[in-house]
Amino acid sequence: MAAAPRLKLADKQEIYKKLLTGLKKRYTALPKPPELPVLETMLFAVCLENATVKDADAAYKRMLAAFHDLNEIRVSSIDELEVVFQGMSDTDWRASRIRGILSYVFEANYSFEYEGLKRKTLELATKQLSKIKELTPFIRDYTLHAALGAHLIPLDAAQLAVLEFLDLQAEGGGAEHTAESMRPLVRKAEGSEFCSLLREFSLDAKFRPQFGIVKQTPVNEGATLPPALTRLDRLLKGDTIKWEGGQPRKATPEKKPTDKKAAAAPAPAPSKKAEPVAASNAKKLKPAAPAPAPVKAAAKPAPAKPVVEVKPPKHAAPAAKQAKVEAPKSKPTAPAAAAKKPAPKKPAAPAPKVAAKPAPTPKSAAKSGKKHPAKSGK
Repeated sequence: MAAAPRLKLADKQEIYKKLLTGLKKRYTALPKPPELPVLETMLFAVCLENATVKDADAAYKRMLAAFHDLNEIRVSSIDELEVVFQGMSDTDWRASRIRGILSYVFEANYSFEYEGLKRKTLELATKQLSKIKELTPFIRDYTLHAALGAHLIPLDAAQLAVLEFLDLQAEGGGAEHTAESMRPLVRKAEGSEFCSLLREFSLDAKFRPQFGIVKQTPVNEGATLPPALTRLDRLLKGDTIKWEGGQPRKATPEKKPTDKKAAAAPAPAPSKKAEPVAASNAKKLKPAAPAPAPVKAAAKPAPAKPVVEVKPPKHAAPAAKQAKVEAPKSKPTAPAAAAKKPAPKKPAAPAPKVAAKPAPTPKSAAKSGKKHPAKSGK
């Protein structure tokens, strides 16, 4: 969408005068909106927003004919009120606003009378109408303009599209700001006529499709639209407005990521199926304690030195004496205690160097001149 050029006040006045003159020649017989009380004026404004005067007047008359009075309309459902607006846009939106306005006025005054607004100043009347949440800027400005005779330019979305097409919109945009910026251009005596002409022009099926071109993106790069006055002349003559100039847009090739970018690219996220498995594995690994440092000598018990076996003589000593000859075995350390805290290194108990002497035999005792202890008692 191309940015709208900022026009000076003199340029806007020239466009406005040409627009008003061209619309007067084209639309000679315009239907006039009815003169109604304040409350009924608000209801008629709901029917008139984004619609012609003819369609709004027909919908307003159908609503009054379909229900007994305004109180019956107030207590009706949205679906019942939508039937009144068949053939119009936003039927549910209109029905909701009709019922909301009647509900507010009745709860505030316990009646369907709102003529006290005419005795207020424009500032106080605007403040009072702003309390009704169902009023759009168009409904509020139309009520103040029709009921109080205030110099206002009520604009709906359809009329705003025409002013944007002619670069007459306000710098901030929006119907409310644009209506305020149009007040210096439109004289008070021409206000009603200009609004009626602009409404017919904005809803004309011959011109309406071309008003949105200013919000479109041109096909060619650097293309522009003709000036606002030229666009208006061509449009009233029946010509089609097109973008001019520019060059075809070049297709931008897709940039391939370099090695650095590829290396810095994050790893693909794991699939949903793998997530529970990874979570379960993580839970299993959390309570595990860190592996202890390897223990060189304390982890394994020191092997006991081999017992020096002395071959007994033919007449061996009793088995009880042989048990004393064996080297004492070292107690193995508990594996659980070694895993938590490594036990201090202890030197292995040395085996006895000298084994017990075997009992002397009878022959050796006789040679040595000693008697055998078993035969000494004889």
